[in-house]
Amino acid sequence: MIGSNKSELVLNERMDLFRSIPFLLIHLVGLIGPFYVGFSWIAFSTAVLLYFVRMFFVTGFIHRYFSHKTFEIILWPRFTQWMMAFLSTMVVQKGVVWWASHHRQHHAHSDDSEDVHSNYLRGFFWSHVGWIMCPKYHQIDESKSRDWMGVPEIMWLEKGIHHMIGPVFLAIFCAWFGWYIGDLWNTNALQMLVWAFFTSTVALYHGTFLINSAAHMFGKKRYETGDYSRNSLILAIITLGEGWHNNHHYNQHRAAQAVTPLEYCFDWTYWGLKVMDFLGIIRIKKV
Repeated sequence: MIGSNKSELVLNERMDLFRSIPFLLIHLVGLIGPFYVGFSWIAFSTAVLLYFVRMFFVTGFIHRYFSHKTFEIILWPRFTQWMMAFLSTMVVQKGVVWWASHHRQHHAHSDDSEDVHSNYLRGFFWSHVGWIMCPKYHQIDESKSRDWMGVPEIMWLEKGIHHMIGPVFLAIFCAWFGWYIGDLWNTNALQMLVWAFFTSTVALYHGTFLINSAAHMFGKKRYETGDYSRNSLILAIITLGEGWHNNHHYNQHRAAQAVTPLEYCFDWTYWGLKVMDFLGIIRIKKV
C-alpha cells in the first residue's frame, strides 16, 4: 500500500557487481561493439526484428501466461507450454518461473516495503535494474510459484544454467546467419552477432525494465489501485502493450491490458494472442 515507511525496507539488498559480470558484459558488447563491427541495414533490421519478436515472448508468454495465466493452451498443452518456456529463455532474463515468481511478488506488494523493485521506496535505478544485480533476488521465490514447481519439464529450464541454452543457440544462429548472407548483404558473422544478439538484448532489457520503473512514475491513472502504476502510450509502443500498466494492476488476469479503443490499437501483444486463439493454439480466458 502506498505510504509504507521507507525504513521498513528489507535487509541485504545490495548489488553484487562481481556476480553481475555476465549481465554487465552483455551491456558492454551491446553498447560498444557496434562501433567496432560497423553498421549495415541488415544487421540493424535483424536487431529490431529480434527485439520485437522477443518482446512478445516477454509480454505474451512470460508475463501474460506464466505469470498471470490469462489464457490456456489447448494445442498439445504440455509440449506447447514447454516450447513457450524454452523460446522465452532467449530473452536472456533467466527462466520463466524465476521471472513469474518475482513479478507475482511485485503485484502482491506493489509499492510497499516488500515490493521487489519499488520505485517509490528505492528510486529509479533500483527499480529499473539494481534489484536484478542483487544476489537476494537471484533465486526463485517458491512461495509465489508453487503452481509451476510440480511441472518437471518447466523446472528443468530453471536448473543450473539450463536457461542459457536458448540464448547460446540464438547467439550461434545470429553469427551463422551473418556469415551465410554476408557477401550478399554486406555483413558478416561478428557484425550480426553484435547487433542482432547483444545490442538487441540490451534494448530488450531496458524496454522490459521500464515497466518496473517508468510505468510507476510517468503517465495517467485510470483506476485507484493502491500503488503508483500509470498508463503510458510511449511505454505501450515500446513494449507491445505493457504500457497500459495501471489497467493491468487493476485487473491482472485479463489477456488484454487495453481498455479503450485507442489503447487496443497499441496492445499488440493482445492481438498476437488473439491470432493464436483463432488458430486454436490457445484459448483466451474471459474475465
